[in-house]
Amino acid sequence: MTEYSMIRLKKKRPRSRKDMRVRETWLRLLEGSR
Repeated sequence: MTEYSMIRLKKKRPRSRKDMRVRETWLRLLEGSR
């Protein structure tokens, strides 16, 4: 995953619970991949 897509995710504000869960999952995956 590139920094560009990370910035897009941060700028994108979750409108529903599903989007929030998806973002949390992405953050966990990013932390685990380090």
